[in-house]
Amino acid sequence: MKRQQIIKIGVILLLGLSTQCGIVLAAGVVEGDRMQVSLERSGGFANIPLSVNINTETLSSDQAAQLHEWIETAQFFDLPSSLVNPMQRDRFQYQITVEEGDRRHSIHVSESEMPENLKPLVRWLTTQATRG
Repeated sequence: MKRQQIIKIGVILLLGLSTQCGIVLAAGVVEGDRMQVSLERSGGFANIPLSVNINTETLSSDQAAQLHEWIETAQFFDLPSSLVNPMQRDRFQYQITVEEGDRRHSIHVSESEMPENLKPLVRWLTTQATRG
């Protein structure tokens, strides 16, 4: 085995951070495919739409690593395509799409049905949308 392979395996074992999105290294650098993430928010009392599109190539390495982590923590690619409570029309609704390499997954989730592990990703994307 080559020295570089042994070092890479050692880093993976030491950090224990192997993900489907790539390998997250200590410096916050993510090896793997470029990721596109979009969010569209609708509903709410005033029904003011909000949207954002994020490309990891435009983020710092730390931000890209954090985004990958939130998607992995949310188990985004395993979520059902619809998590909606139709009885709560005045609550926010989110359409979120993640594209990475040959994978693409979209979900429609209402504020009241949002899994706890998805909330950090939605908060960050919403913050990014309001900055623009």
